[in-house]
Amino acid sequence: MASRWDAAERHAKEALEFAPDHPAALLIAGQAASRLKRDSDAIHRFQSATETRDAARVEAAFWAGKRLMQTGRASQAEEYFRLALKHDPSHLQSNSFLAELLQHQGRSWESLPFLRRELLEGHVAKSHIIMLGALDTAFSEDYQFV
Repeated sequence: MASRWDAAERHAKEALEFAPDHPAALLIAGQAASRLKRDSDAIHRFQSATETRDAARVEAAFWAGKRLMQTGRASQAEEYFRLALKHDPSHLQSNSFLAELLQHQGRSWESLPFLRRELLEGHVAKSHIIMLGALDTAFSEDYQFV
Protein backbone atom coordinates (compact mmCIF):
# COMPACT_ATOMS: atom_id res chain seq x y z
CA MET A 1 0.00 0.00 0.00
CA ALA A 2 2.89 2.37 0.71
CA SER A 3 3.90 2.19 -2.96
CA ARG A 4 0.56 3.71 -4.00
CA TRP A 5 1.12 6.61 -1.61
CA ASP A 6 4.70 6.99 -2.88
CA ALA A 7 3.33 7.21 -6.42
CA ALA A 8 0.62 9.67 -5.39
CA GLU A 9 3.18 11.88 -3.70
CA ARG A 10 5.53 11.69 -6.70
CA HIS A 11 2.75 12.74 -9.09
CA ALA A 12 1.63 15.54 -6.79
CA LYS A 13 5.21 16.83 -6.55
CA GLU A 14 5.49 16.76 -10.35
CA ALA A 15 2.32 18.84 -10.59
CA LEU A 16 3.68 21.24 -7.98
CA GLU A 17 6.78 21.82 -10.11
CA PHE A 18 4.51 23.44 -12.73
CA ALA A 19 2.04 25.05 -10.32
CA PRO A 20 3.60 25.40 -6.84
CA ASP A 21 0.37 26.64 -5.23
CA HIS A 22 -2.02 24.16 -6.82
CA PRO A 23 -4.48 23.32 -3.99
CA ALA A 24 -5.38 19.79 -5.08
CA ALA A 25 -1.74 18.84 -5.62
CA LEU A 26 -0.82 20.25 -2.21
CA LEU A 27 -3.68 18.32 -0.61
CA ILE A 28 -2.69 15.05 -2.31
CA ALA A 29 0.97 15.55 -1.41
CA GLY A 30 -0.05 16.21 2.19
CA GLN A 31 -2.27 13.14 2.40
CA ALA A 32 0.45 10.97 0.88
CA ALA A 33 3.09 12.30 3.28
CA SER A 34 0.66 11.72 6.14
CA ARG A 35 0.11 8.09 5.12
CA LEU A 36 3.88 7.66 4.79
CA LYS A 37 4.29 8.91 8.39
CA ARG A 38 6.16 12.07 7.40
CA ASP A 39 4.22 14.41 9.64
CA SER A 40 6.19 17.62 9.13
CA ASP A 41 5.96 17.30 5.32
CA ALA A 42 2.24 16.56 5.55
CA ILE A 43 1.54 19.49 7.83
CA HIS A 44 3.59 21.84 5.64
CA ARG A 45 1.65 20.80 2.51
CA PHE A 46 -1.72 21.14 4.24
CA GLN A 47 -0.78 24.54 5.65
CA SER A 48 0.27 25.72 2.19
CA ALA A 49 -3.06 24.60 0.73
CA THR A 50 -5.02 26.55 3.34
CA GLU A 51 -3.51 29.77 2.01
CA THR A 52 -5.24 29.37 -1.37
CA ARG A 53 -8.67 30.65 -2.30
CA ASP A 54 -9.73 27.26 -3.61
CA ALA A 55 -12.46 25.13 -2.02
CA ALA A 56 -9.73 22.62 -1.10
CA ARG A 57 -8.58 24.99 1.65
CA VAL A 58 -11.35 23.69 3.92
CA GLU A 59 -10.20 20.09 3.51
CA ALA A 60 -6.57 21.17 3.87
CA ALA A 61 -7.34 23.05 7.09
CA PHE A 62 -9.13 19.98 8.46
CA TRP A 63 -6.26 17.64 7.55
CA ALA A 64 -3.69 20.05 9.01
CA GLY A 65 -5.70 20.16 12.22
CA LYS A 66 -6.05 16.40 12.35
CA ARG A 67 -2.33 15.82 11.80
CA LEU A 68 -1.40 18.47 14.37
CA MET A 69 -3.81 16.89 16.86
CA GLN A 70 -2.29 13.46 16.27
CA THR A 71 1.19 14.84 16.88
CA GLY A 72 0.18 16.46 20.17
CA ARG A 73 -0.01 20.09 19.03
CA ALA A 74 -3.49 20.82 20.32
CA SER A 75 -3.50 24.61 20.16
CA GLN A 76 -2.32 24.62 16.55
CA ALA A 77 -4.83 21.90 15.69
CA GLU A 78 -7.62 23.99 17.17
CA GLU A 79 -6.59 26.95 14.99
CA TYR A 80 -6.85 24.86 11.82
CA PHE A 81 -10.18 23.27 12.75
CA ARG A 82 -11.53 26.76 13.41
CA LEU A 83 -10.12 27.96 10.09
CA ALA A 84 -11.94 25.16 8.26
CA LEU A 85 -15.16 26.06 10.08
CA LYS A 86 -14.71 29.74 9.27
CA HIS A 87 -14.93 28.86 5.57
CA ASP A 88 -17.49 26.06 5.96
CA PRO A 89 -19.37 26.03 9.30
CA SER A 90 -21.07 22.74 8.46
CA HIS A 91 -17.83 20.81 7.75
CA LEU A 92 -18.71 17.66 9.65
CA GLN A 93 -15.24 16.34 10.37
CA SER A 94 -13.93 19.71 11.60
CA ASN A 95 -16.90 20.05 13.94
CA SER A 96 -16.36 16.54 15.24
CA PHE A 97 -12.61 16.78 15.76
CA LEU A 98 -12.80 20.25 17.32
CA ALA A 99 -15.50 19.07 19.75
CA GLU A 100 -13.39 16.05 20.66
CA LEU A 101 -10.27 18.17 21.10
CA LEU A 102 -12.07 20.61 23.38
CA GLN A 103 -13.53 17.72 25.40
CA HIS A 104 -10.07 16.21 25.90
CA GLN A 105 -8.79 19.55 27.12
CA GLY A 106 -11.57 19.79 29.69
CA ARG A 107 -13.30 22.57 27.77
CA SER A 108 -16.58 20.70 27.58
CA TRP A 109 -18.86 23.72 27.49
CA GLU A 110 -16.92 25.15 24.55
CA SER A 111 -17.49 21.93 22.62
CA LEU A 112 -21.28 22.24 22.81
CA PRO A 113 -21.86 24.37 19.66
CA PHE A 114 -19.78 21.97 17.57
CA LEU A 115 -21.59 18.90 18.91
CA ARG A 116 -24.95 20.60 18.31
CA ARG A 117 -23.98 21.48 14.75
CA GLU A 118 -23.13 17.84 14.09
CA LEU A 119 -26.46 16.69 15.47
CA LEU A 120 -28.35 19.31 13.45
CA GLU A 121 -26.59 18.06 10.32
CA GLY A 122 -27.92 14.57 11.08
CA HIS A 123 -24.68 13.03 12.31
CA VAL A 124 -25.68 11.20 15.46
CA ALA A 125 -23.10 8.99 17.13
CA LYS A 126 -23.20 7.28 20.49
CA SER A 127 -20.13 9.23 21.65
CA HIS A 128 -21.85 12.54 20.85
CA ILE A 129 -24.93 11.64 22.86
CA ILE A 130 -22.72 10.61 25.79
CA MET A 131 -20.79 13.91 25.60
CA LEU A 132 -24.00 15.93 25.48
CA GLY A 133 -25.44 13.96 28.38
CA ALA A 134 -22.28 14.55 30.39
CA LEU A 135 -22.53 18.27 29.69
CA ASP A 136 -26.13 18.35 30.83
CA THR A 137 -25.33 16.75 34.17
CA ALA A 138 -21.93 18.37 34.71
CA PHE A 139 -23.35 21.04 36.96
CA SER A 140 -26.33 20.48 39.17
CA GLU A 141 -28.58 23.39 39.93
CA ASP A 142 -29.19 23.99 43.59
CA TYR A 143 -31.86 26.65 43.74
CA GLN A 144 -31.10 27.25 47.40
CA PHE A 145 -27.97 29.14 46.29
CA VAL A 146 -29.39 30.82 43.18
